[in-house]
Amino acid sequence: MNAKRLTLKISFFCIGLAVTFAFIVTAALAQVFVKKGEPTGLELGLKLIDTWGGNVDDLPAEVSFRNRTGDTVRILDLFDTGVSSRVFFSITWFDTNGTPVFSTGGGKISPSKASIKYVELKKDEEFLTKIKLREFLPNKEPLKSGLYEVQITYRNQYGEDCFKGRLESKKIRVVLNH
Repeated sequence: MNAKRLTLKISFFCIGLAVTFAFIVTAALAQVFVKKGEPTGLELGLKLIDTWGGNVDDLPAEVSFRNRTGDTVRILDLFDTGVSSRVFFSITWFDTNGTPVFSTGGGKISPSKASIKYVELKKDEEFLTKIKLREFLPNKEPLKSGLYEVQITYRNQYGEDCFKGRLESKKIRVVLNH
C-alpha cells in the first residue's frame, strides 16, 4: 500500500512539474513573439509647432516616432500619400482635470501592397510627420475656448514586417481660441 501511495505522489509531482515547465516555456515564447512583432521601445510624441505653411488657427502639430529599442524598427510611411491622418491617428481632448471631453479619428483603408511605404528607424532615430489638430475637433458641438490636454494614439494593422499595434503619446496642453 505504501509503495502505491509513493508511486502516486511521484506521478502527481511529475505531472505538476511538467505543467509548470509548459507554462514557463509558453510564457517565454509569448515574450519572444511580442518583442518580434511589437517593439515596446517605440515612442510616440506630439508637440505644437509655430507654422506649417498655413494658419496657426489650424493648430499645426508634429507627431514623432522615436525608436528606443536596440533593433531597427520598421514603420509605415503613408502619412503624405493622400491617406488621411485620421485613419492612423486618433486624438483625445481632455479637460485639465483629466476628464475626456472628446475623441475622434481612427478608421480603415484598403492599401495595395505596392502603395505601402516604410521607414526604418535605427536606435534613437526619429521620424516626423505633421497634422492639423483642428481637423480632430468636433464640428457639430465645438469645444469651448480654453485650456485642454491632448493625447494622440497611433494604431496600425497594415504592412509586413513592421510595427503593428497601438502607441499613445503623453498629453500636451493646448489653448483653443474661437
